[in-house]
Amino acid sequence: MTKIFPLMTVIFTLIVTSTVGLSSQAAQAKQFSTTTKSTIFWTIAKSDLVAKARTRLNAGKLDQARRLYRKALQTTLRISDRQAVFNDLCVLHNIQQDFDKARGYCTKAVKMSPKDWRGFNNRGLAYYGLGQHDKARQDFAQAIALNPALIAGTEQAAKAVPAQHASN
Repeated sequence: MTKIFPLMTVIFTLIVTSTVGLSSQAAQAKQFSTTTKSTIFWTIAKSDLVAKARTRLNAGKLDQARRLYRKALQTTLRISDRQAVFNDLCVLHNIQQDFDKARGYCTKAVKMSPKDWRGFNNRGLAYYGLGQHDKARQDFAQAIALNPALIAGTEQAAKAVPAQHASN
């Protein structure tokens, strides 16, 4: 890839600046290549911050995860990464039973990606925690509509729960 990338950069530069002299094109190609590599590195570094936060969240280190997510939100994230951060913060606040904050973060995630079932599912949990069961049902129904496999997973989980725990 390192041998192909400079060639692609030169071709791109030639197309964009066909009227510029050859020595100038080589200089522009080098500048473009350096800028692109910096941008790619910066994007990976920001995504790495989100990945580290998610690792902390999965390990139950909620305060560390929250700090890393907030730090990530202060950077220029891709829309998909920002949406994932909002969704993860919703999960974090659901775990802490701070359902109002969870609902807020999930609402942001849903607005950014209305076809992602996770935001609806997690916001449904927040609404349920707030005692807003009708809104919870609506969000769960939307999550299932977006990902019908959820219903099969729910049925499997229900079968795995012993009868004496099902009524609790």
